[in-house]
Amino acid sequence: MIRTSNWTSQPWLSVPLAESNPNSIGYGLKSAWLMNAIGAPPNLASNNYRGVMTGTTKPLPTGSPYGGALTFNGSTAYIVGVVPAGQLDFLVSTAVFTIAMRFRFATVSADALYVLFGGDASTTNKLVTLFFENRVSQSSPKSVKFLVARGAGGLSTITYTSANNAIVDTGWHHLAVTANVSSAIVYVDGIPLTAVTNTSSGAPSGPLTSLPNIGATITGTFPFNGDIEHMYIWNRVLDNDEILGLCADPYQIFASPVLPQIFGYVPGVGGLYSPATLSLGSGGPFFQTPVNG
Repeated sequence: MIRTSNWTSQPWLSVPLAESNPNSIGYGLKSAWLMNAIGAPPNLASNNYRGVMTGTTKPLPTGSPYGGALTFNGSTAYIVGVVPAGQLDFLVSTAVFTIAMRFRFATVSADALYVLFGGDASTTNKLVTLFFENRVSQSSPKSVKFLVARGAGGLSTITYTSANNAIVDTGWHHLAVTANVSSAIVYVDGIPLTAVTNTSSGAPSGPLTSLPNIGATITGTFPFNGDIEHMYIWNRVLDNDEILGLCADPYQIFASPVLPQIFGYVPGVGGLYSPATLSLGSGGPFFQTPVNG
């Protein structure tokens, strides 16, 4: 299904009518991080929905085909505590969702594991983790892995591993994961990956043990090395047409006239985005919009 944008204006950002219009691509959208703003308007200084950038060297703004991203240095830079408690509990309590982002690796040759989003899997944690596996010890070069940990003896509601060599270069890619209770589909640039593992070992169980991180686990291990922009999370499964649409233009979900005032974005002209000059808020060079949460 092709869904259309339907956002209502707010003073600082457009918030979608996510719960009321099933014909909108914003339907079910619960979190959206636009990591390409220079800063945040002054009246956002007390906004607690943006997370905290951490590390000796914090994520830094960089250029991208869609206006800008944040660079993670593969060492100490990541984003911690990115949502208020409870807002994303559905990730583990229902295991029905879509996570989408645009990113590029600094390198794909390192013997390393890079966490894009989530936390650690353990015998007690209830977390979602999305990562790129290139460790020689795991014999799964350049694969995308994903799991929904249910905190029961290390068992997972969903365990997904792509075939090897899913991503083999340092160019920009769109990554989307759709989960539906007991299995997942991972898309790279709109194309479903071939899976070698796509299993379930138990019913969903929530709430989240910890708030998820962007660019590292909840303990800061396996830090991401590269750039990330436009990360969205829905509490529903997006279909193929919607995911292909996001690949073509990550801004299609924003149709409000408020956005050009804030970002200098012209709807429908995706690659020509030019951010406006914004004053720096306390949350750093990105912010998240809370959506009915």
